[in-house]
Amino acid sequence: MFHRMRELLERMTRARERRRNLAREVTLLLVSYNYPDLLARCLETLAATRDAFPFRLLVVDNGSIPETLAILREYAMRHSWVRVLFLSENRNLVAATKVGLAEVETPYTCVIHVDMTFPNKQWLRHMVERYRDGTVLFINQVHPVDGNRIYGFCFLIDTNTFREVGVNDRYVLCCEDWDFMNRIVAAKGKRVLRQSRGPFVHHRSSYIRLEKEWGTTRSIEERYRETYRSIWGECRFPRHRIHGF
Repeated sequence: MFHRMRELLERMTRARERRRNLAREVTLLLVSYNYPDLLARCLETLAATRDAFPFRLLVVDNGSIPETLAILREYAMRHSWVRVLFLSENRNLVAATKVGLAEVETPYTCVIHVDMTFPNKQWLRHMVERYRDGTVLFINQVHPVDGNRIYGFCFLIDTNTFREVGVNDRYVLCCEDWDFMNRIVAAKGKRVLRQSRGPFVHHRSSYIRLEKEWGTTRSIEERYRETYRSIWGECRFPRHRIHGF
């Protein structure tokens, strides 16, 4: 009897926590640059996501081509929960993310990228329900070529922590998500980062290196990896800091 009562109390406690979590306000932060087809697909799945959990969308455009700008203007006109900041030139992904982060008005931020789609519209609701203060949630990345992998390109975090830790200028082509996770742990003294369910699809785009570009980018990536090793040791995904695999 006592065991059943304890289980019931635990279920009630978890239910209260999830109801409290679902009252949180979240801004999805998205940086766009060209690729109108990818952007249109991403925005289409985000509209479905909002049916499951209300959020604000803040897009920072990095000086895109007219087709991309037209999609953003039309989308913002149709949806009151969308705000677009138009930059006059491409300031790079990191700088544009900093511009957007400074404009976020909600207590929580979820970073996404334009080459993602979200087949499961419950993905954000699931993350928010299970979010614990001071932690970062990651969702599974499903890549059409590489198979199932875990990356840090899509994460939910309280906005103040995000601003405290900051967006990293050191890396562009590799290691930026690994470094970010390690800096979160170093700043907050936590070894546990939460992983969520509800995969997103990462489509091929400018973020996926073409073979012909490898000769140009290889030396840059190696330099970034050496920088990472000098700070954090072995250059690998910090699985020892992740709970939920």
